[in-house]
Formats: sequence, C-alpha cells, structure tokens
Amino acid sequence: MDDFPVDDKNGRKLTRAQLRAETEMAMQLDDWLRETRAMLTKRELIPEAWHEIEAEHPCHNRVKLTIRVDADVAKFYRAMGTGYGARMNAILRTWMMARKAMVIEGKYDRTLMDLPL
Repeated sequence: MDDFPVDDKNGRKLTRAQLRAETEMAMQLDDWLRETRAMLTKRELIPEAWHEIEAEHPCHNRVKLTIRVDADVAKFYRAMGTGYGARMNAILRTWMMARKAMVIEGKYDRTLMDLPL
C-alpha cells in the first residue's frame, strides 16, 4: 500500500507538505462552515430593523395598491394576523432604503447611459 494518497487531478502522489496543507485547508473550511452556520442561526445577516417590524410604525402617506404575490407568501403573512399589510410594507420600506443607500445594488440602479439614478 502507498504511503501517500494519490491526487486524483493529475495522478501524482502528494508530498507530506501537500498532504499537511490539504488537511489544514479542510480543517479551516470546516471551521468556516461551522461559523457560518452559527452566524445564520444567530440571525446576524438579518437587518436589525427587521427584528422590530412587529412594533407600530408611524403611518406615512399611504396609497392603495393591488399586487399579486405567491400563494405561500400571502398565507405566511395572513397567518400573522391583523397588521400583516403593515409588516409587508415595513419589509418593503427597509429594502427600499437599502437600495437608496446603495447597500443593495441591482441592475436597474443606472440609466441606459450608465448614470446613477
């Protein structure tokens, strides 16, 4: 039996230094994956304002708007009970502000002449 595993990419045997580097890389990737899962679990990627959407927000100048959303989206928000429209509005407002602040960028942020909106 061989002392070192074979590198499938080019068919050569790995040196001890290569094997150590590959093992260390795998350990670092595993640590990164564990940290990423923990971060997602803690909801660190969710904007802080979204945790407080349930709170009453002052009414802005509102207009009636009819939109179509996916059935599961409507069911999710309606299941929250009274005020689901205000919660949807708060989420849309947060996203709008992120776009205006250029925190979130999209393909429609520029004019046809490649000028910022």
